[in-house]
Amino acid sequence: MQDEFYKILKKYWSFDRFRDLQLEIISSIARGKDTLAVLATGSGKSLCYQVPAMYLDGCCIVVSPLIALMKDQLSSLKKRNIPSVALHSGQDKRTQDILLDNVAYGNIKFLFVSPERLQTHLFVERLKKMKISMIAVDEAHCISEWGHEFRPSYREIAQLRSLAPDAPLLALTATATKRVQQDIIDNLKLTEPNSFLQSPVRSQLSYFVHYSENKRNDLFHLVKDSSNSSIIYVNKRMLTRELQSYLQTKGIESSIFHAGLDAGERMQIIERWNKDEIKIIIATNAFGMGMDKPDVRCVINYTVPASLEAYVQESGRAGRDGQLSRAILLWNKHDVESLESKIKKNFPPKDFIKRVYKNLSIFLNIATGPLDESWQALDIEKFRKAYDLPRSELMAALRILEEADYLKLSDRFKHPSRLRLNEIQLRRFMQSQERNDKLMHFLKSILRTYEGIYWEYCAIDESKLARLNNTSTAKIRPALRRLEKMQLADYEEQFEGYKISFGRYRVNHYAISISEEIYTLKKKRMQRRMKKVISYINDRECRQEVISEYFGFRIKKACGICDNCQEILNDKEIKSLLNKHLKTAKGIHISELLLSHNTQNRRNIVRSMERLYGEKKVEIKNDIIRRVD
Repeated sequence: MQDEFYKILKKYWSFDRFRDLQLEIISSIARGKDTLAVLATGSGKSLCYQVPAMYLDGCCIVVSPLIALMKDQLSSLKKRNIPSVALHSGQDKRTQDILLDNVAYGNIKFLFVSPERLQTHLFVERLKKMKISMIAVDEAHCISEWGHEFRPSYREIAQLRSLAPDAPLLALTATATKRVQQDIIDNLKLTEPNSFLQSPVRSQLSYFVHYSENKRNDLFHLVKDSSNSSIIYVNKRMLTRELQSYLQTKGIESSIFHAGLDAGERMQIIERWNKDEIKIIIATNAFGMGMDKPDVRCVINYTVPASLEAYVQESGRAGRDGQLSRAILLWNKHDVESLESKIKKNFPPKDFIKRVYKNLSIFLNIATGPLDESWQALDIEKFRKAYDLPRSELMAALRILEEADYLKLSDRFKHPSRLRLNEIQLRRFMQSQERNDKLMHFLKSILRTYEGIYWEYCAIDESKLARLNNTSTAKIRPALRRLEKMQLADYEEQFEGYKISFGRYRVNHYAISISEEIYTLKKKRMQRRMKKVISYINDRECRQEVISEYFGFRIKKACGICDNCQEILNDKEIKSLLNKHLKTAKGIHISELLLSHNTQNRRNIVRSMERLYGEKKVEIKNDIIRRVD
């Protein structure tokens, strides 16, 4: 059996050997055993389901939380000529119908599906006709109420076990405490699973925590001389732009990445990043899952993450090639205040949650009573502005309503523009005297480009229509809206948003009941995770030891490379250090001098500088320290 795995690995991925634990995990699932695999970021989790799926007969169902992640995996498999498809809420019913037919009656090896799709009647009925080889659950921590990315729709995965009882299930994640591991096993109904656990700590990572009163300045000094790839993580999209502008004024080029960017733009950034055309990425946590760049030398958390799980996921994207790399966390008192504020935003008052539900029903024109479980497009920004709702609290309210089973919300994605022509009105127009050659040419270009546009909405590309009509995209959209005013067409312009379903019944908002488990207890768990982050920041023990113990592991000895493992410099060493940096007339910025040292050494260096300043042997101007001749 193992010989076959090596042949598959070589044939499709051109690798000669497996990484640590990969072969054991592959062998376990290929023998039909339910399996839990906790592998550090960058350890090659995808191959753990891809290789056995190629070995087994039938189609592997891969449950994945992000559409972008699905598309990345799909693209990678198709490049290797492995037939694969993806099913998600961004597709219309006809497209999904065709894809599921291909899986049931074709030779598709991988079906990627978002957890929300598992609940649809269409998927359940088609699944009964499929030959399922195995089920892989990516980012399995999402199933856990204790996890840092809890997704209620992940709970629906367990129903696959009854529909495909002979298919083994592989649960994959990079970070999971013992409690989360047990939650994954229980909620996925894993039967006597084989568990393969790898410490999330990366031995080649030098973890460093730096208290910073001037983060922008310190960030500049961390990246100004670097020719290597670096990721800067922030917690808000707006901050990506602000930091990019700041670094640009300092002569440092960078790119930004967040979920609000156009899908094409995101793909272009990733391609340039992988080709080393971009060295610095400023990103939200949308940049990470599915990224496999091996030579990232530095990950800087400019803002403090809300959990150690999130921090380890993000910092673990450095040094995947095994070379020494740095994970730097910048923080100050404002970060602690922001974490406390985040708890309030994540758990808005229950009256606010009920008001969101009521306003959403009005906005989407959903009457009280039985429903058909249909999904509707939701433009969050239009809804938010219509009712003057703060964005963070709104998204938290929707999450809580989803957990309480009052609605279902898809992953964020880009809805393409859609158009349907009105056949009867169009024929009347063509026979009337009102028509003109320019409008007729425009209509014919639509009819030639989109087959079946008379009978159903078609996803259209305004830029393509612009090229066909020798005009600009900016002029095409008003032309399409004009067709709508003339009752010749129904036009929906593209937007970035979600799809939402109220399930089988829409209740009155006053009847909504939010359980203590969903609200009070979960709030307390979030507070505990945030306290762990603050404790990590203030801890004086080896950083790798602290992280290991949090996830239930122990390392044999202190890492020797984190800030807390640095040796404390004596007076002679500090004097030598200052002489080295102050020997040029230009001097050195204080931040640059202190950034590479731990808290105790920074204090000692500052005391030495103050003494030299008092003795008038150095001068300090604009935070630049120079020797006085």
